[in-house]
Amino acid sequence: YTEYRNPTTYLDNRMVNGIYGELAICLIYILLAAAWIFNLIKNSQSKNELHYYITAIILLFTFSHILRFFELRQMDKTDNTKYYTNFRIFFNFLCGTFTFFFFLVCSEGFCILVDTIPKQRIIMSVIVSMLLNGSLYFTFYYNFSENYVKIVFLDLVFLIFYGYELFQATKRANAQIAALLLSDTDQAGIKNKKYIDFQRILIVILIVLISLLILSNISFLIPCWVNELF
Repeated sequence: YTEYRNPTTYLDNRMVNGIYGELAICLIYILLAAAWIFNLIKNSQSKNELHYYITAIILLFTFSHILRFFELRQMDKTDNTKYYTNFRIFFNFLCGTFTFFFFLVCSEGFCILVDTIPKQRIIMSVIVSMLLNGSLYFTFYYNFSENYVKIVFLDLVFLIFYGYELFQATKRANAQIAALLLSDTDQAGIKNKKYIDFQRILIVILIVLISLLILSNISFLIPCWVNELF
């Protein structure tokens, strides 16, 4: 039996500072969650179903980062993470899937242009979100040295599938906007502005996500903990 470790830690030296970085992220998420919930309670009369989705996303990410912090603390002392890793990956999967689903639902104009979405469309959105997120996590956590081309191809297929669903949802929402503008009501202009703001936010977030994916592919150029902090 051979044990490999550093003199003062079981962690890779490039990840030691990651404990403090993860602690900072945890504190930021806890403050964000507290501020969001306080704001939600304060404006309880104007909340809608989308606000509950956002609350779930923030809380899931908060719990995921807390698990990651304790996982790194444990990995600093021993190679046995006591299930922290498995639970963290599971919650990360939930976070990503729920976020992808949230963008599909928002692209429909839910709670902005329409009050309900057909159940079959919701089920399809959940399946598409799980497939895309699952393929990405498969890429991150699977040793794919011999199957690199196959897994990247799988990522591209599900990314195109998700993009198609996103495009169709946006197309349906734009049709709703056109109908509202033709009705020439005061609410039509407000709803149109809200949806346009959402589209701009979505574009920014997608650019950030693509940038982070590119960063993860060149992470060997920078310390591991800096990459994880981003």
